[in-house]
Amino acid sequence: MTQDEIASKLDMSDRNLRDVLSKLGLNHKENSFDEILVAYIRSLRDAASGRVASNINEEKTIAETRKASAMAYKLERELAKEDGLLLDAEQVKLCMTDWINRAKTEFNNAINNLVDYVESEHSIVVDDEYKSKLAASALRAVADYRYKSG
Repeated sequence: MTQDEIASKLDMSDRNLRDVLSKLGLNHKENSFDEILVAYIRSLRDAASGRVASNINEEKTIAETRKASAMAYKLERELAKEDGLLLDAEQVKLCMTDWINRAKTEFNNAINNLVDYVESEHSIVVDDEYKSKLAASALRAVADYRYKSG
């Protein structure tokens, strides 16, 4: 029996029959119409009795699984935060601002101390604007990479 004939007898389209046969693990060339009909009737009975999950039940299960996973992930983050293993963005920003400001101060002090030493050892005077220009270039690399200090 051809696929068209089987589809006609089962009152469905060829495409629908292909899907049904695929789900049943059958082939119209290898299985008789009677085998296909019995397997199809059994699958309809199983679906009607609730033994086969419908798309709605599957979607509900997937949604519940996603929700449970999200809740578990949220709890893990909260526990990590309580244990001090996770910082919020504001804490990180405060730490970075503090570190940047300390680095700027230390770097400027080092430049000034070095210039003071060179000036006293060689009896020369280095222009403050030149010192600032040298320091500013280096400080930009410390302070301005993806974050600007206050």
